[in-house]
Amino acid sequence: MAIKKRAWNFNTNDSEEKDLKILFPNITDELRVAEASAVSFETGENICDLEVSDGVFENISSERVSVKNSVFKHVTFDDMSVKKLELMNVRFLNCDLSNASFNEGVFHRVEFVDCKLLGVNISDATLRNVVFSSCKADYAFFRFSNFKQVKFEKCELIQADFQSCVFSKTAFSCCNLTSSQLSGVSLFGMDLSDCEIEGLGVSVEGIKGATFSLHQLPLLANIFGINIKT
Repeated sequence: MAIKKRAWNFNTNDSEEKDLKILFPNITDELRVAEASAVSFETGENICDLEVSDGVFENISSERVSVKNSVFKHVTFDDMSVKKLELMNVRFLNCDLSNASFNEGVFHRVEFVDCKLLGVNISDATLRNVVFSSCKADYAFFRFSNFKQVKFEKCELIQADFQSCVFSKTAFSCCNLTSSQLSGVSLFGMDLSDCEIEGLGVSVEGIKGATFSLHQLPLLANIFGINIKT
């Protein structure tokens, strides 16, 4: 049974993000194709080795569901709440998870690619080796989550809430962080120089050791009420 092994390699100029290596999901080639209607997200369910395409999961409220070695393509998760969801070696492609709630989840080796994550709740969660690529995640709620080896790449994160999150080897690349909330967060060692940061909610202490570009200085001055003379 073949396993696809890949890894994201992100080389930056910053000490904390340098040579950031994120492991891809290890997903076997031999997945069982299943209809969404045949997959149960009931409490305590174990979902393994599946490929689900073009389906809808709706009106689900459960907890402690485990999903491993699976792929979801063009799937909509409508009115879905799964507390303490475990995802391991899972890929979401062009899925809509808007307003879904996965608080207190554990995500390891997970990819979200071209997904809609508007208002998704991934708070109090643990994320390891996770990539969000080209996702629309405005108003997403990540508060109190713990991130390690996580990458946000070309994502819309307008008014996303990262309050009191812990970032370790976490990177934002070409993201729109307009009016996002990062209070109680240390951005030490992170490079936000290619991100939109207007109205960013962050403290002076929080941005110590972070990297910004010259064109972002007026925006930072605005955030902290500082006047710049030219």
